Amino acid sequence: MTGVTDVDRSSLVLRSQQLALEQFRRTAASVPFYRRLLGRHGIRSGSVTDIEAFRAAVPIIKKRDVFGSHPLADLLVDSSLDGSETVIASSGLTASSFSLGVID
Repeated sequence: MTGVTDVDRSSLVLRSQQLALEQFRRTAASVPFYRRLLGRHGIRSGSVTDIEAFRAAVPIIKKRDVFGSHPLADLLVDSSLDGSETVIASSGLTASSFSLGVID
């Protein structure tokens, strides 16, 4: 097995970018809130084919625009907690709002 010290920085950056694009596609396809967000911004997920397109097109969202403003089901993959092993609740650093982390 190759350790982190044996991998060059550019390989790590490229892999992290690939993972970001994979998660973007998964989220765009299966999370109702995110699908609507992209639609409001006129973004077709299929047009985001590389990290440069991702950076240029995908809007930055703030916690206050998401949590507390939408039903929980709209924030989940396939609107369901099915398949999730752990649910993590956190008020975050400010303790002023609620966020939910789901590990599957």
